[in-house]
Amino acid sequence: MWAVLKFKKNKLSILKRELEKKLGSSPIIFAPKIKVKRNSKNSIIYESKFLLDDYLICFHYKFSSPNIFLTLKNLRGLKFWLTSLNNSQKNISSFISTCKKNLNEDGFINQSFFEAFENTKGIFINGPFSNMVFEIIEKQKNKFKVLVDNIVTTIPINKSCLFRPI
Repeated sequence: MWAVLKFKKNKLSILKRELEKKLGSSPIIFAPKIKVKRNSKNSIIYESKFLLDDYLICFHYKFSSPNIFLTLKNLRGLKFWLTSLNNSQKNISSFISTCKKNLNEDGFINQSFFEAFENTKGIFINGPFSNMVFEIIEKQKNKFKVLVDNIVTTIPINKSCLFRPI
């Protein structure tokens, strides 16, 4: 069964060891990442960030036991478990398969993952408009016409310009 947990970012490796020790075997952990490009002084820095921020998706056959999360609630590196996910197993599996279809050769999520959403607003992940919110005015084959702070501009849909829906 799939389970979702929130973890302390600087203690992920400790949490993985603790899970393996308590469960008797290592769980399957899915934590998709995106590569973000940012400018720092005179250089370009690429950072990897978790798509789900500080949430992980884990699979282990023991997660189907109703009392397992009580025994795992005090693991080092764990903030909390999301419980009652029995009805969401199909959605979690669908999300994971969608993520895996949109991975690039380095194992990072492609922009095509975000383009599947039908939102009209988004936020830039990198580039000159980094962390700015925009509204999609018009979608074309390989570009968007967007409104950013009362400025209408066109952005290409490619690997160098990443954004996510909000």
